Amino acid sequence: MCDKELYEEMQGHFLTAEEETFFDTIIYKELNEFAPSFDVIMLEDDNADSIYIVRCYYAEYKIGCGKEGRRDSSEYALSLKDALEVDMFQFLDRHISLKDWLRSINYEGIRYDRRAE
Repeated sequence: MCDKELYEEMQGHFLTAEEETFFDTIIYKELNEFAPSFDVIMLEDDNADSIYIVRCYYAEYKIGCGKEGRRDSSEYALSLKDALEVDMFQFLDRHISLKDWLRSINYEGIRYDRRAE
């Protein structure tokens, strides 16, 4: 299931150009790019908090942390909307949604062309 409704809700409400690029690109990928071998959206090496985000198939997401002692836990979401609502406490030791965390780093480290093949 594609997150078109979420995308439509976000139209006109993007806080930055980077946020708009994120939504434009991810929704395009959900609609047009099947990712059976997964699509790496963010590597843990690309941000100070060691967070990773992987798109699975069309619109499913796995979020986790590459830090020692936190590698065994991850969150799996069946949509981008659900992924953005994940509480990142288990990875960051503070309550913040993935969406707010991405906004706090202005989507820095997002990769739009990376497959885990």
